[in-house]
Amino acid sequence: MRDRAPSVAVLSSAPSGGAGIAAKRLAEALAGHGVACDFIDIAALGENVPEDARPSRSFSNRTVTDTHFTVEHPGFCRGWLVEMLAAYDIVNVHWALGLIALEEMAALARRGVTLVLTLHDFHYVSGGCHYPAGCGGMAVGCHACPQIDRSLASLTVPPRARRFKEALFAHAGVHLTAPSHYVRDGAVATRIVPPGRAHVIRNAYQPLSPAPAAREGGAVRLMLIADSLAERRKNMRLALEALALLAARLAAREDAPEVVLDLVGASDAEVTGLVHETGLPATQHGRIAEHAAITEIYRRADLLLTPSLEDNWPNILVEAGVYGVLPVAGPGHGCEEFIRSFDFGVVAGAYTVDAFADALERAVDRLAPGGAAHERLAGPRAEAARAIRIAHAPDRIAGRFLRRLAPPAGASVPAAPLTEPAL
Repeated sequence: MRDRAPSVAVLSSAPSGGAGIAAKRLAEALAGHGVACDFIDIAALGENVPEDARPSRSFSNRTVTDTHFTVEHPGFCRGWLVEMLAAYDIVNVHWALGLIALEEMAALARRGVTLVLTLHDFHYVSGGCHYPAGCGGMAVGCHACPQIDRSLASLTVPPRARRFKEALFAHAGVHLTAPSHYVRDGAVATRIVPPGRAHVIRNAYQPLSPAPAAREGGAVRLMLIADSLAERRKNMRLALEALALLAARLAAREDAPEVVLDLVGASDAEVTGLVHETGLPATQHGRIAEHAAITEIYRRADLLLTPSLEDNWPNILVEAGVYGVLPVAGPGHGCEEFIRSFDFGVVAGAYTVDAFADALERAVDRLAPGGAAHERLAGPRAEAARAIRIAHAPDRIAGRFLRRLAPPAGASVPAAPLTEPAL
């Protein structure tokens, strides 16, 4: 029986992206829970996997999606890194491409270290893609990959990577976590990891402010936010075309509220043009590094539109949800799962302009200041915000992580709060 809290290393190579933010928040949650926890990124490690072993460029053919496609050639291993990480009881690898190699993870697994891969997408169970974009190849070995650029790599590369990852998960001490059932269950469906070693653990989040800002004026404020608004998976073209249709519908109504937009994230000329075509008052904030600045936009917002074609359990839904911001999302993945889990939000019926305009119009009418629907929503909105805060409270997430992954039977780990919602 363990007589001390386990030591944990949390690894991430994406400090500014959603996965890296989630990794850092987990490390902070574990440290606040009394765990000896080190967060390791490239600044801490000082050395990346070399380019010839893990090229940094995307190998996507950009045909079915422009989401990054990662190629790694198994075999590279730094003995000193394995020795350093083997001193921890748990090594938790998030989106750590280029930071730790596949062979280094395998070496840790062979030494009996508890290795936990936290999936922020499907890469660690695929042949290289991060989201399948409709392909079912992960369940059958990633042959004939439709995403890889064949001028850059052979079709033998994805199945070889997939087999290596399958061998990695064959070790009894290798676990998988994901913040959504969508990703966790999708990983289990590939048969790469047994259900007993695949866990749903939500992302930790401690809000910077206890409450939303006072709503100003009669307008409904709608947010669009992504690290890159131009990425096709984020589907901003559909979102902005739906907003243009919504604006036209509202213009034809005498009782329609005003809608104003806040866009946060890297953009391009196409996105800027589509924003202009909506005809709605809009502020393009660009990419914002300071979370406190983004928080102030969340606190003033009424709606969050996220039309991603595929997604996990996005930080943005959690960060906005704790202030009662109503999400509007598409069907079929982690964003819908979030809305169903908290019974809060609107799910579009399909990935079409009309379906999203319909969903947005329903949401806007529910939130229009001064209306009866707005008053009826106040209670559920506050209750949803409370439930989202409880479900992602750092101490709760740290406790769940340790109960699932660290102690042998009988070890003492604090219980979860009795007030937490059953999610």
